[in-house]
Amino acid sequence: MSCERPATPDQVSRPAPSERTVHLMRTGRRQRRVRRAAVVTALAVLVLLALVLSLCLGQTTYSPGEVLRVVLGESVPGASFAVGELRLPAPASPWSSG
Repeated sequence: MSCERPATPDQVSRPAPSERTVHLMRTGRRQRRVRRAAVVTALAVLVLLALVLSLCLGQTTYSPGEVLRVVLGESVPGASFAVGELRLPAPASPWSSG
């Protein structure tokens, strides 16, 4: 009977990967990185669009230009109170506290 223990994975010698395998692995990683960046960018745009829509729509509808002016600090008659005091604090509070 032999008393040798089986080889662990780091002790097993493996052949070096071929150039084609290395190229395919690098290409796959690059594609995943580009896809991930595209998905994150698309989701960020959707979140911003939802935020703008939540500020624009309500009992009184305001244009995105009016909402942007209120968010930047200008005084827009009628929109300043509704957007700045009523609509904006709800979505802004998680961002400021988190």
